[in-house]
Amino acid sequence: PRFIELYAPKEKDRGKNADDLKLVIFRGDSVVPDWRFAVEINKVKDGGGYGDGFFVVCNDEAADLLPSVECDKKFDLWEPSQSGKGRYQVGIVNGNADAYKLVDIFGDI
Repeated sequence: PRFIELYAPKEKDRGKNADDLKLVIFRGDSVVPDWRFAVEINKVKDGGGYGDGFFVVCNDEAADLLPSVECDKKFDLWEPSQSGKGRYQVGIVNGNADAYKLVDIFGDI
């Protein structure tokens, strides 16, 4: 993906504890996240994002091509060749590669 936008519509839910939550990519038919590209959501919960309800993670290409998109976190490893041009599923997990639970997913695994 070039960028992923998360939205918390209820103001009371913004900035809540997001410890151990990560945005991950599931490649192809894999049911296991590709941990090399995991983005920790908890590190930005107070600084950027969520103030307006939005949290946006971008790669360099999105930041260059879409200057109107304000990235809360840039993630250099999300190169277009790695992204699968939208063919991969994206999920939010709680935990790490050794022990995690799927919280939400966009797509089917």
